[in-house]
Amino acid sequence: MNRILIMALVVLLPAMMQACKGDKNGKGKASAEAQSAQPEQLANVAFLKSLDLDLSRVAIGATFDTKFLLTEEGEKKRVQLNEHQIDALLDDAPVDFDDECAVPFIVGAKAFGKHVMLVFRIETGDGAELIFSTYNQAGKMVDFVATASWESTFLWDGEVVGGHPVSYDSCHATFSNQAFTFHRKVGRHAGGVVQWEQQRTYAYQVGANGKITLSKVDVKAVKGAPSGQYSDPLPEMLQIRDLSYYPYSDTNVLAAFNEIAKKHFSNANLKETLLSEMFRLYNSHKDQVLLYIDNHPNSAMTGVLHECVKQSWLPKEELYDDIDDLHNSAQKARLMQLTAQWGPDGAVG
Repeated sequence: MNRILIMALVVLLPAMMQACKGDKNGKGKASAEAQSAQPEQLANVAFLKSLDLDLSRVAIGATFDTKFLLTEEGEKKRVQLNEHQIDALLDDAPVDFDDECAVPFIVGAKAFGKHVMLVFRIETGDGAELIFSTYNQAGKMVDFVATASWESTFLWDGEVVGGHPVSYDSCHATFSNQAFTFHRKVGRHAGGVVQWEQQRTYAYQVGANGKITLSKVDVKAVKGAPSGQYSDPLPEMLQIRDLSYYPYSDTNVLAAFNEIAKKHFSNANLKETLLSEMFRLYNSHKDQVLLYIDNHPNSAMTGVLHECVKQSWLPKEELYDDIDDLHNSAQKARLMQLTAQWGPDGAVG
């Protein structure tokens, strides 16, 4: 399994909110006018003009369904970035963007007050990443939310009766002036009949400072019953994956990860999902993760990170380089002692 050291930023794709229906005071009309002004607003953004980026064709309106990106028309609308634009937008990103196979596109853009949200889609050999990122007037990244690419389907190729089951994961986003919501639907159907399905929504606010806040996660009851077959994710897997929906600036994700790891790391069926989430979290919050395990050496997070090294998800030499980059000498010494015996199976130190 190729693990993408991307974690990254390159903006997510969701962007766009369902136009609110007008009330008697004409609020719907005002909202529609604000949405239609997006291309003009984006055209006046100084840092985008300096980068020679015309994003009018990917301006976010009220709603956006990511299925559009998989169409021929969607491919024509996306904006490919040159090396200079990539460096300007992503070079100072707080996570690694270090995969030569990754191809970044801007697939959405929206003005949020004095800030701009860019939605990046990064395509790699393993799939794609969507990153919703906010920028200030100087063109500096302020915050972002990254998720695995949506609109995935998996056709079960085993022997079945009554049609081949198809597992799916789809999403669209809705936007208002200072907020946006991801509406995600996960499930399986066979022969056009839904066998199980669950809807999950993630509501965000964009602050005046450009920071993104995850204000609410709403998980609907499962309709039907996931079997664990046919590429079905277990309900606990979906809970683990919810961690990837925290904005970068929200370090509460560390404690949230630790609580979930305490519950599920002993479950062999969930171990790889937790390792994958730990790998993503580590690459986006290296210093914070290292500080957390220094303060909580016996925590579940420490155990999961150890397992990542043991199974070569994270090379030990890379871990040591990251520890060495820390500024606090006492912290470095404690972490070196804590991880001294970590290593792949069959190796010590």
